[in-house]
Amino acid sequence: MMALGCDDFIRKPFHRETFLELIGQQLGVQYVYEKIEVAPDPPRDLATGELLSLTGMSSAWRQQLHYAAAQGSDRQLLELIDQIPPQQGDLIAGLTELVTHYRFDRVMELTQC
Repeated sequence: MMALGCDDFIRKPFHRETFLELIGQQLGVQYVYEKIEVAPDPPRDLATGELLSLTGMSSAWRQQLHYAAAQGSDRQLLELIDQIPPQQGDLIAGLTELVTHYRFDRVMELTQC
């Protein structure tokens, strides 16, 4: 094969990595591979204490939160979360995480009347 003008050969079946390595050698190129990011952790579930904080909010506010989740309005949900007193940081963080992960179904479950 080499006498016929071939520079190299690969036996079948070949692996993709072997194929790319050989082509890289023949062309004098070096491959740059993209780093694969690890998927983010799934949103955590609100703890019992955080749920009790949710019941501390007014009934009208909880209804608005439920309606905004049913409408899929992340903007409106975040505006309502901004109304939570800063002392309830765990509740704010938990709800914000649910909204940013588009877990409107979970927000609706938490605000069921």
